[in-house]
Amino acid sequence: MSLSEMATHELTQPAFDYITTESYRKLLTNDHEELEKCLSSGAWKAALVLAGSIVEALLVEHLEWVGTKKGEKSPHNMTFDQAIDACVGAKQLSETTGKVCGAIKDYRNLIHPGRILRNKGTAPDQSNAMISAALVTKIAGEISSVRSAQSGLTADQLLRKIETDSGCMPILVHLVRAMRQSETERLIASVLPDAYTKHSLDDSLYLVDRSVLSRISGAYRLAVEQSPLAIKQAAAKQFKDLVHDGAEAEIMLFSEAFFRPADIEHLESEDRSIVIDYLIGNVVGRTDGDFRQTQGLARFLSPEQVGGWLSASLKQVLTSEAMPNATQYLTFELPTLPEDTKPKATAHLKQLARAHKSRGNTKYQSTLTELMEWVDFPF
Repeated sequence: MSLSEMATHELTQPAFDYITTESYRKLLTNDHEELEKCLSSGAWKAALVLAGSIVEALLVEHLEWVGTKKGEKSPHNMTFDQAIDACVGAKQLSETTGKVCGAIKDYRNLIHPGRILRNKGTAPDQSNAMISAALVTKIAGEISSVRSAQSGLTADQLLRKIETDSGCMPILVHLVRAMRQSETERLIASVLPDAYTKHSLDDSLYLVDRSVLSRISGAYRLAVEQSPLAIKQAAAKQFKDLVHDGAEAEIMLFSEAFFRPADIEHLESEDRSIVIDYLIGNVVGRTDGDFRQTQGLARFLSPEQVGGWLSASLKQVLTSEAMPNATQYLTFELPTLPEDTKPKATAHLKQLARAHKSRGNTKYQSTLTELMEWVDFPF
């Protein structure tokens, strides 16, 4: 490919997803997009300015992440040369990459007309602009690798892995364990839910493999299970807040992809009631034979709630297509009811059994009688 073709060819977007500050990451992404436009329009001097600016910002951001010792100069007050030396000196960059950063600084200095005239240097041209742009990607890649080795992947890097590697699930537990807690929290609170929403929209337009949605959902559950109690509580409360304030489509999507009844354990009493009532009214009766979203709900039911749960579940039992799964679901759930809830459950089932007997529905009467026996099954 010739230089002129390279200038109009889209550059490889550097992976800035190791940067956890969204505003900083967005700023760098926007600058790189502008760099691409400069190259495609032949604005070589502007391209050199942007390439140098991006690299300097990458070094300063990384030094901030590393942290400074007492008495050391703040990265924001360093010159370009000082930032390069600090990164190499702290072994955050190899000496080779440090020299690459220096080359970009030298290329950027070509923008000064006086310096070109005094030193009879080369004016900014297509060649040095293209080289500088390519080196931005190399430098960002090395910093990303250094960061990952020291603190694991960021939430955005893990998402990229999930989206692009269909075989990532077996190793995901190791990747999550290696993450900083703050990144795990961000992964659960926003990165995975936002990605699932985006891909769900793409899926409605037939633009994505549904296996991506499955991996995002699975990664969320794995991350929650690996997290400390405080993050588990925050994740559960996020769903409760969504139930309280969110739109129907958002709640259903989150319920389907992420929330599971086991998470109710991490909610306060009043919040539990809100979530349980929502699940009974909107999920239990709409499972169409798939009860994965409501497995484990019974152990949290109060005497006041068990009747509604049974009514919603038994609608599935009375549907021939869903009956086997619904019956199996109830045989697993009924023994786990709290002791103070079991009498209400038994009375509800007994009342329904009598009603079906009086109507001559012996098949359903028999099923309900069998279910009554599961209420007191030793669990």
